[in-house]
Amino acid sequence: MVNRDIATRIHITIFLMLLCCSMMAQSIKVAVASNLLLPMQAIEKKFESKYPYEVELIPGASGTLTSQIINGAPYEIFVSADDKYIDEVIDKDKAHGGPQIICFGTVYLWVKSGIAGDDPAAILKQEKVKSIGLAHPDLAPYGKLSRDWLEVKQLGVLVHDKIVYGTSIGQVNQYIAAGSVDAAFTSNSLKFSQKKGEGKFIKIEEIWMDPIPQTMLILKTDGPGLFVATLFKDFLLGKESRRIFQDFGYELPVAE
Repeated sequence: MVNRDIATRIHITIFLMLLCCSMMAQSIKVAVASNLLLPMQAIEKKFESKYPYEVELIPGASGTLTSQIINGAPYEIFVSADDKYIDEVIDKDKAHGGPQIICFGTVYLWVKSGIAGDDPAAILKQEKVKSIGLAHPDLAPYGKLSRDWLEVKQLGVLVHDKIVYGTSIGQVNQYIAAGSVDAAFTSNSLKFSQKKGEGKFIKIEEIWMDPIPQTMLILKTDGPGLFVATLFKDFLLGKESRRIFQDFGYELPVAE
């Protein structure tokens, strides 16, 4: 009888542990580069309407998210705006499987209403432009590419005192929404968003500038979220998600 009671308790304990794991697996955390937050929010809603799982998006600069992941942040998926950061995560043995490119982004210059011109370099030289939002180049790939463009155009020194740094594209977009800058380097997702507000957007195009790959990686985790992470990864690569990325101005990789 005693042995039977012990066995029963063991079975109940195992059942409760499995139940707990099942409940924990109902949600995953996705670390996502800030430029992708708007389309990812739309994709998140689509996914959650189809599956009984929740996705929590954690936006930030790719460099900042990389540091968090390397230091043990409990994310199941990482979507970065630069392969460099994906490689760092892989080198630290934090990845489960290999990376996959989901889309390509481009840099846009936003300019406040009332500032004339269509040439981005000429616009930034105007006296009316007293402040320029820029995501920190050491943390955000869009910020780095924008700074490189300024240097190539020999504007780095000229506009140095006008620069207002943001920790990510997300913070730069907040500057735009608040009207606290006269111009800002941002991503295509804001240009094609309903939240873009007033002002104009000019695409930054140069022969030497390649579209920025947005790359996804499933992360190693001690939790039971691998199944949901894999399901969400497949959803990100599916037709509905690809259409959403296109709607926000992203270019798509050739479908395999």
